[in-house]
Amino acid sequence: MILRRIHPAMQRIRPTAIGKKNWLLIGAAEAGQRSAILYTIIESCRRRGLDPLAYLSRF
Repeated sequence: MILRRIHPAMQRIRPTAIGKKNWLLIGAAEAGQRSAILYTIIESCRRRGLDPLAYLSRF
């Protein structure tokens, strides 16, 4: 069995890439726009070391 090391940057974006693939056919164009905005906010929080749920629950 060959073990591969996954680059840390790839590990960080993997959940987003999997979600993007799962929700490819999300429905209406507006729903796609909303999901893109949420992805941006969530990933920005993660990069800054913030909890996305705590950040979003303030609004």
